[in-house]
Amino acid sequence: MAVSSPSSHLLILLLISCLDWPSTPASAFLLDRDHMTTSAPNEPHFTDCVSREQETFRCWWSPGTFQNLSSPGALRVFYLKKDSPTSEWKECPHYNYSNRECFFDVNHTSVWIAYCMQLRSQNATFFNEDDCFTVENIVRPDPPVSLNWTLLNLSPSGLSYDVMVNWEPPPSADVAAGWMRIEYKIEYRERNTTNWKSLAIQPHTQQAIYGLHIGKDYEVHIRCRMQAFNKFGEFSDSIFIHVNDILSGESMFPLTVVLVFGIVGILILILLIVISQQHRFVMILLPPIPAPKIKGIDPELLKVHLFLLCYSAWPFFYMNKIIDSSDILARLFVAFLSQIYCFCFLCRQEKKL
Repeated sequence: MAVSSPSSHLLILLLISCLDWPSTPASAFLLDRDHMTTSAPNEPHFTDCVSREQETFRCWWSPGTFQNLSSPGALRVFYLKKDSPTSEWKECPHYNYSNRECFFDVNHTSVWIAYCMQLRSQNATFFNEDDCFTVENIVRPDPPVSLNWTLLNLSPSGLSYDVMVNWEPPPSADVAAGWMRIEYKIEYRERNTTNWKSLAIQPHTQQAIYGLHIGKDYEVHIRCRMQAFNKFGEFSDSIFIHVNDILSGESMFPLTVVLVFGIVGILILILLIVISQQHRFVMILLPPIPAPKIKGIDPELLKVHLFLLCYSAWPFFYMNKIIDSSDILARLFVAFLSQIYCFCFLCRQEKKL
């Protein structure tokens, strides 16, 4: 059994004190805001550093539990710009003590160059190696602007619809000049619910949302980030999408017009075909009557002879008393009887032949 000595007790106490010693705070601005912990470090520390347009940036700090360092000027911000081996620590160019903020303007901001930050009081310096960054890594662009939406189409059932959401890039990003390359993340949800649905991240300034339900309100907002980086900016102001049931009935009007014009077009096409093939259709519907096959009779002479016989029978009906009547129906009836008489007469004559 090993015998403990005073030095071994001292070593154990040192190990325990090291385990209980609060770890040096990691800078919150190097982490995504969505993954920040709620427990604040005890000592003074930087809470965030953000650049909106990759030309300037701001850093904020907190005194932690050191209330004696909460007064304006109790803590000062120093930065080291690693642009040369002989770089020296310099003090913050512009303070805003009411917000505990240090602002770096265009003259003090450079991209692709590392910055390190530290806080100093009269008696101590608070520095963490994690408080070093390059400006492009802390860019969180301003939110997109001019959000709007247009209706794409309604489902045949009239129960759902699709929309196209459009927006403009943040003016501070100067996307048109190519200063920043932006990609967007659009989220939407049914109004007054907590479940946001995200669409795929993409670099275009419009995106379709499919399968929204008729009669329900939807809320949409967008945020963006620099391509190839992880940090998103703030969400834009929300827009609200709503389509009433009335629209489903109105949307059927174009479809009805298309169907009507389609049917009329088909009928016109059929009519043109009939007209172009008129002779053939006449031959099918009204085939020609074959000429008489009796030998020794001239067909043309027979037609003339029969016509003269029928015509000579007309005065018999014309002399009828009914002719004197002024009734139109009676006249038509007399004409019909005369035709019957002619037909029968011709038939008898044809049989005699």
